[in-house]
Amino acid sequence: MTDNFIATALHNAVADTDGVLVVFHNGNFAGGPTDQIDAYAAALEEVYGENQIAHIFDADTVAGWIAAGEQAGDWHVAIEHYRRAIAA
Repeated sequence: MTDNFIATALHNAVADTDGVLVVFHNGNFAGGPTDQIDAYAAALEEVYGENQIAHIFDADTVAGWIAAGEQAGDWHVAIEHYRRAIAA
């Protein structure tokens, strides 16, 4: 995925006080309010017959990644935090 898509998902995850970032087993991701992400994940589970979520990161975690990028003056730092977290 391109860095712009990742950055958008990160910002969507922190745009709501109850936001999350979810990474699915196929590598796709979504960020936003928990209720919307839960509904999306439930729809995927219904289609595929099993839970598709590989990782869930809360808004505080994602905000930390974004803050690290802002402190460094390079938003790619936040992207690297994301990539390391999903690789772990």
